[in-house]
Amino acid sequence: MSDIEQNYYSGLKWTCSLLGIVQLSSPKMEDTEKDGDTMSETSTRDSTSSVSDTIGAVSTPDNVSLSSYGSSGHVSSDISNTTSPAGDTDTTLLSDNEGFGTLRNMSHTDVSPNVEDVKKLLTCSACNDTFDEPKLLVCLHTFCEKCIQTYREVDTDYVICGYCRTCQPKPRDGSKGLTPSYTHEDLLETMKRSESQPSMCQACEKNDDPQFLCTTCNVVICKPCQVAHANLKITKKHTVLPLSQANETPLSIYAGKRQVICKEHDEAIAYRCVPCGLFLCHTDLTKYHQDHEIETVAEVRHRMKRNAAELERKVKQSILSSKSAETLARCRKERLNEKFEAMECRIDTVVNETERCMRQAATSMKAQLRQQKGREEEKIREVMGETEERLQSSQHLRRMLLSVTKESNDLDALTFLSYCEQSYEDFRQRGTGQKTFDSDIVFLTSSRLSQILTSSNIGEVREIGNYPAFKTPQVFSTFNVLENVSGMAANVYGEVVCTSYHEGKCVMYDKTGKPIRDLSAQVVRPWDVAFTDDNTFVITDCGDNIGHGSVKLFSPAGTLIKVIAANVKSPAGVTIDRSGRLYVCDEHETCVKILSMEGNIIGQLKSWNDNYLFQGPIFVATNVNNDVIVCDDHRTIKIMSSVGEVKEDYEVDGRHDLQAICTDDSGQILVVDNMMNGLHVLTAGGRLRRFVSFADIPGLENARCVCIDPSGRVVIGGRSKLVVLDIFEAC
Repeated sequence: MSDIEQNYYSGLKWTCSLLGIVQLSSPKMEDTEKDGDTMSETSTRDSTSSVSDTIGAVSTPDNVSLSSYGSSGHVSSDISNTTSPAGDTDTTLLSDNEGFGTLRNMSHTDVSPNVEDVKKLLTCSACNDTFDEPKLLVCLHTFCEKCIQTYREVDTDYVICGYCRTCQPKPRDGSKGLTPSYTHEDLLETMKRSESQPSMCQACEKNDDPQFLCTTCNVVICKPCQVAHANLKITKKHTVLPLSQANETPLSIYAGKRQVICKEHDEAIAYRCVPCGLFLCHTDLTKYHQDHEIETVAEVRHRMKRNAAELERKVKQSILSSKSAETLARCRKERLNEKFEAMECRIDTVVNETERCMRQAATSMKAQLRQQKGREEEKIREVMGETEERLQSSQHLRRMLLSVTKESNDLDALTFLSYCEQSYEDFRQRGTGQKTFDSDIVFLTSSRLSQILTSSNIGEVREIGNYPAFKTPQVFSTFNVLENVSGMAANVYGEVVCTSYHEGKCVMYDKTGKPIRDLSAQVVRPWDVAFTDDNTFVITDCGDNIGHGSVKLFSPAGTLIKVIAANVKSPAGVTIDRSGRLYVCDEHETCVKILSMEGNIIGQLKSWNDNYLFQGPIFVATNVNNDVIVCDDHRTIKIMSSVGEVKEDYEVDGRHDLQAICTDDSGQILVVDNMMNGLHVLTAGGRLRRFVSFADIPGLENARCVCIDPSGRVVIGGRSKLVVLDIFEAC
């Protein structure tokens, strides 16, 4: 148990015992609950149930924690000094600056509430002074009579609480007719008495050393009188406390639960007027409240004990639920961390692999470039060699020509000239086959590499849920069903139940399309169907046209088990979450009702102000997080929590007609569009992933329903056909 939960539970436990409603840790409460009548026979203290025990419980809503009713100066309560078993945690009620009490966790080593604590409890929050004629309002806040007289509102026919502004009818004699806060009056009297304790035994009036206090008789007695007190039949059951203990804490003095007497008529107060919220004696009852609803103080006390026990049970359930939610959240966080770490590792792997491939590609291209460079260099060397040879030959021939023309005779010159001409012709012919060079070498990036270089999106991080990739829709199977299918659902065996609102029929089919059982005789106008975890299924039946709809439960074989809820105004779409709760759309009341499988109304998703939450809810589904997805008025998909908090809206214009919805295991939301003849595929957060058109798929000209079969394929219901589509890649 966490510290917050422990403090909360301890505070509740102490407050309940402080109010005198229930002793959470005392086994004596069981005896009191079993035999409430014996309290009147035991003693004067038990003969008349203390009004103070019930004051803290008057007009208390069931959904309000008792720990909030320990306000100083505002809540009249029976304050007793309770001792918890060993190992428990005590709490003390302290008063803040505004006079409202707060609970503070205290260990057994802390001191008990002292006189100063009690004085703070006896301080009026309006005048910040000790209570003077404290009056208790129906809202359980307490003020001085003069403070109530001083506080004025426009409407003088009512007494208005200065703190919470709760109104109550003003009594005939003004604020004097308000119910006195007997608890505060007795505490004030006790405080005065504790400040001036008598020094003489008030029983024998002889012994000047009183050591005990009888809280029933309200007298201090000596040791011999205490022994006599315990032996006398009439006083042996009185509560006698050591005087030292009574002096330590005036709270223990009040533990005697003394009888409360009406000061006006000197009679015991034993009744409560329910409409007026006042505690009455017999005279007040016969005079002013004869025609009102009356209950006894004992009845109020026992009822509030039961309420306190029920509240404790709810708090324990809330603590267990909180622990379960905390564990679930912690596991979810661990899974998220693992997934994020795995995704980061995968991204790093992709980047490293990409870098490795790019390095390999770069190495290969560099090797090709070096080879090309070597071939070009070889060509250049060959050209340079030929050029050098031609240059040398040309220079030699020129020298020979110069020598002949200057030094030789004519006959030798002619002979040598013909030799030179032949040499030049041979040289020229060899020059025509000279080497040529290729065009310039350049590096051109491929189209794929250009795309990578100009884009930072080298991968994709999907939402949590690992949504499957899309593929071209393929028809897996098709079979004929009812006309005008309005709802359908598939169980774990692939069997499909189809309903037809307009035809008034309901039929169960196996996974090959063969009818198994006709349920039409057990329904009137069935709208939608949903399967539970044990393969039983629920059908919403609109019934007649005057709002006598119902929700019916069928066995896996199609036998009617029971009517879960009757007289539902106009039930439409239905779904069952993973906690076994039913969500039923009600178009007539524009809300989504939350029911148990026993038919009890747990709650409803509905706006309580001028801004309507829905316009006309028709279909509903839940996802893995127990979020509620509602198709509202064929135009909006609302994604909300189980308590009605809207998380996201997916809206379309008048060209669309949204119909049935369902969710898959990855969290996707599938919505059928009748007018556009397609399927909206949304993420768990309500973001559109893709619109899948049915234009090219025969038999789906008028799509109305959708569900997921056990293999993860999408089942679409048309006018008179069911088509099983394979849309997503296997994860």
